[in-house]
Amino acid sequence: VLGARLLTGTGFGQPFPPIEFRLGTTRGTNALLERKGAPVALFITRGFGDLPVIRDQRRADLFALNHRRPAPLHARVIEVDERLAADGSGLNPLGVEFESAARDALAAGIRIAAVALLHSYRNPMPERALRDRLLALGFGHVSLSSELAPFIKLLPRTESAIVDATLAPVLSAFVENIGRGLGIDSSFLIMTSAGGLEPAASFRPKDSLLAGPAGGVVGAATSARALGYSKSIAFDMGGTSTDVALVLGGEPQPAAQREVAGYPVRLPSVDVHTIGA
Repeated sequence: VLGARLLTGTGFGQPFPPIEFRLGTTRGTNALLERKGAPVALFITRGFGDLPVIRDQRRADLFALNHRRPAPLHARVIEVDERLAADGSGLNPLGVEFESAARDALAAGIRIAAVALLHSYRNPMPERALRDRLLALGFGHVSLSSELAPFIKLLPRTESAIVDATLAPVLSAFVENIGRGLGIDSSFLIMTSAGGLEPAASFRPKDSLLAGPAGGVVGAATSARALGYSKSIAFDMGGTSTDVALVLGGEPQPAAQREVAGYPVRLPSVDVHTIGA
């Protein structure tokens, strides 16, 4: 915001002229790498509470004798007695048994929740009902797997909801502060991992995780098109890493799921590969 004031010649306390403000940030990525997100309570279908720890049982170092799993991002798991059939029809309705554990989480200082219920990609209503109940109990933010990753497979949906939830307070406060500084007459758009721009009002924290590398690939693809090349390789070298991506038909290639800081996240993104220095 200070830079925008200097560029536009707008003094402190004075309103900005109408501007388009576009933001690319690594704040979410850094918070995930440094594990500085908010503590999260995960609400998941009963019987699947250990799913984010077991994951898909793949190991980063297959032959390591002393394999260590990465520590889970969530601070607490609360299993919910609600169950949908595979076609999305109801088998067991949402009860009240989780409320006691939810109050215990609130008393422990956990005010952020992630919700992932079995088959909710077919029927999101139970997750939405659970969100309403959690907000009424006092949770400040609830991330739903059915909104963030409405696809088959419980594990990717669960991991996406946890990542979004832990980053929500960090990025929400950051974005809101910038929005207040810009004023109501400004257009405020945020770069996403897919290489596009999203209005601040509809921006989701998980969508910023690969925004920096995606912006480099989009810039490289645009430059290559201007020079008459529809096929190119984007090579973005920095002080700590190098990002490499393939551009075909003048456009970056898409990916549906990425791993950030060891945590798989289902998010639309540019298919870019990062090599550490």
